[in-house]
Amino acid sequence: NYNASACYDDNSCIPFIYGCTNPSMWNYDSAANTDDGSCIPFIYGCTDDTAFNYNPSANTDFGGLLCVPFIEGCTDPEAFNYSINANTDDGSCVAVIEGCTDVSAFNYNSEANTDDGSCIPFIYGCTDELAANYNENANTEDNTCFYLIFGCTNQNAINYNPEANVNDGSCIPFIYGCIDETAFNYNSEANTDDGSCTPFVYGCTSPYYFNYNSAANTDDGSCIPFIYGCTDASAFNYNPNANTDFGGLLCVAVVEGCTDETALNYNSTANIDDGSCITIVEGCTDETALNYDESANVDDDSCIPFVYGCMDATAFNYNSEANTDDGSCIPFIFGCTDEEALNYDPMANTGLGGIFCEYPIYGCTDVTAFNYDSSANVNDGSCVPFIFGCTDPEAINYNPEANTDFGGLLCVYPIYGCTDSTAFNYNSEANTDDGSCVPFIVGCTDSTAFNYNPEANTDDDSCIAVVFGCMEITAFNYNPEANTDDDSCIA
Repeated sequence: NYNASACYDDNSCIPFIYGCTNPSMWNYDSAANTDDGSCIPFIYGCTDDTAFNYNPSANTDFGGLLCVPFIEGCTDPEAFNYSINANTDDGSCVAVIEGCTDVSAFNYNSEANTDDGSCIPFIYGCTDELAANYNENANTEDNTCFYLIFGCTNQNAINYNPEANVNDGSCIPFIYGCIDETAFNYNSEANTDDGSCTPFVYGCTSPYYFNYNSAANTDDGSCIPFIYGCTDASAFNYNPNANTDFGGLLCVAVVEGCTDETALNYNSTANIDDGSCITIVEGCTDETALNYDESANVDDDSCIPFVYGCMDATAFNYNSEANTDDGSCIPFIFGCTDEEALNYDPMANTGLGGIFCEYPIYGCTDVTAFNYDSSANVNDGSCVPFIFGCTDPEAINYNPEANTDFGGLLCVYPIYGCTDSTAFNYNSEANTDDGSCVPFIVGCTDSTAFNYNPEANTDDDSCIAVVFGCMEITAFNYNPEANTDDDSCIA
């Protein structure tokens, strides 16, 4: 503020302070009085280099509000396991393989994961066109073919011809049967082997057990009951005793995080604690309690007494109130407990209201179908496959062909608001833009300030207080700090 007309120094000199003097800039220096051309504009974006949308040019992200975390998963919408929320492909995509997924069908494809409705049932019969009983509709040979062969067709005749199917009157009485003493159907009264011998095949002959062997004809006591539970060792609820989980339907995925509800960073969705909890000093101080916390110094009335019992949720005698396993668990043995049923199992302890009992009940018996009827034992061809998607027509991702959405978990509903992350009124929860976005206008928002900007909506700390006084530099009472003249100047 050098004044070439002044003849004496009044100690009002102000030194030059260089810096950015533009209050709308990112590096505005309120102490500077001389602009040195160093101003940097605000660049809005994510400044976290660990985020999915990291912008190395950005300098303003409002404490991380503009950042989007990495979400790994399958990002190929054509894949069988496509994840709609993933933004980073983790290489887990599984291609859709169409084919027949019914293991009981003639053309079952073990590699298929998507049923295309091409399944063909087994039709047993004679498939040899030269045979007398050829069945043109059969697709599976049942070894019943026979040919016109003349000879003795009386199995009790001495000259019985097992290959003959037309009697020529030459029969001589005979006793036939299996004469192999090591065979399953050995006949001690037979004197002529008729080719009917069946070898002993040992195994589990009950179709109501896990290891049923349809080829066995002699039970060796090896039957193992069905034990339902998760068989995936990587799952949260893995049951090493289980042998049946319906393709993983009974498994719960591991979600790591802090599972301590009293912790600062408690994660309600986690089921496996990863040691990341930030503890509070509060806890149970009773050394005899199940949840005694030796690091606690303030009792929060959370102590839990020991309750002994079976804690295996997959066990028959599971005690939901127990917190300490006493080794008393008994596995579920599922089967029909109704003595009146055709498949009554005296070893079963769980009948689930008779759903395992076999009565003539018609319905869909495919456990992988949408309309699977657990009470049915005769398939009536009504099975409908699961079609996952949103079934609510009010949702933005409504799928009219879907029949399964887990109570709306797959639905995304419209949330109206500003979806522009660079806008002043950006709504991070909105998924449908309603045209309400307002841009950031940086400036002084204090209406009492000297440099108040009525159009600004984001205060940049540039406000300057009003200082009244004489602003005429030649006046006797000139005030160099004044920014608003109050007509008080004295010549």
